[in-house]
Amino acid sequence: MTDTVLVIGATGMLGKPVAVRLLCDGYRVRVLCRAPDAARAMLGDGFDYVAGDVRDPGALRGAVEGCRFVHVNLKGTTPAELRAVEVEGTGLTARVAKAAGVERLTYLSGAGIETASPRLLPVRIKQAAEAAIRASGVPYTILRASHFMESLDLFVRGRRAIILGRQPLAYHYLAADDYAGQVAAAFRCDQATNLTLTLHGPQPLTMEQALTTYVRLIRPDVTMGHMPLWPLRLIGGVTNNGGLKIAVALFDAFPRIPETGDTGLADQLLGPATTTIAEWCERRRAGKG
Repeated sequence: MTDTVLVIGATGMLGKPVAVRLLCDGYRVRVLCRAPDAARAMLGDGFDYVAGDVRDPGALRGAVEGCRFVHVNLKGTTPAELRAVEVEGTGLTARVAKAAGVERLTYLSGAGIETASPRLLPVRIKQAAEAAIRASGVPYTILRASHFMESLDLFVRGRRAIILGRQPLAYHYLAADDYAGQVAAAFRCDQATNLTLTLHGPQPLTMEQALTTYVRLIRPDVTMGHMPLWPLRLIGGVTNNGGLKIAVALFDAFPRIPETGDTGLADQLLGPATTTIAEWCERRRAGKG
């Protein structure tokens, strides 16, 4: 019988590659989503779609029933959403998965949360979600990933590619397809049970180096630029835009959050991420990524 994996967050930038990879690897992939028709339009007909929300215990129990594995990739754009969806939703998912006998739950966390200030809301959110998973008793693999190459799309606004604030630190940018392969490998690897693993890409690059390569190979029509954080901080305060406040706080903190963690065990158990940013850009330009 084909094993079933429930993917929560399958329509997101980082959830979709995981769902697609699992389907290609022969799993039956069930997608929990609030709008099944919209999800089907994005992902196609090869998936099983279940309407529901991670804050609804009944919907979760129905979605988890019969699943061997669960993958969780959640996010929120406001402080309230972050707490309700990523902390409470992840915790509820883990408890429901434990009660249903799920053999493994994988969760996307962030590299650097051990050393970053807990005053940063996204850090507290990830730490609380990880703690909820561990407390649930469900077998897990927590994946603390570095910056994703796919996030470079978000730096482009109109005809400009903009770096926010001063960003001197280098990060091992990770391709989502490589990450998806590592998630799939985690489900096949019993040794990855109840481990927290760090995932890095192959090259250390500053944000400016990564974005320069992206612009050169994918968006030569845009110009590079820098923007100080204070105007955005002012706008966020005046408009009380919670999402903007979170983004400004993160970019303000990035220069004080060096990349941490040893990828040796993840590379050994799940296979290393090998896609360079130039290779990723070429793939994107060719329409293959």
